[in-house]
Amino acid sequence: MNTVHPGAIKTPGIEPENIKKVIEDFMEKIPMKRIGDSEEVSNLVAFVASDRASYSTGVEFIADGGIMAT
Repeated sequence: MNTVHPGAIKTPGIEPENIKKVIEDFMEKIPMKRIGDSEEVSNLVAFVASDRASYSTGVEFIADGGIMAT
């Protein structure tokens, strides 16, 4: 079984002005210096579910802008 582990992803919940500073501070800790887009995660899920990933097994695909690599 393969799994997909997204990191911080843009959603309506992180848009409010009252948490903007928290999000900006968190982005500084992400090596790619940005929050991910939901399309980036859905593209990864589509790949993992497709025949193109048929020889991958037991893999944890991480989409977090590199934060786990630090």
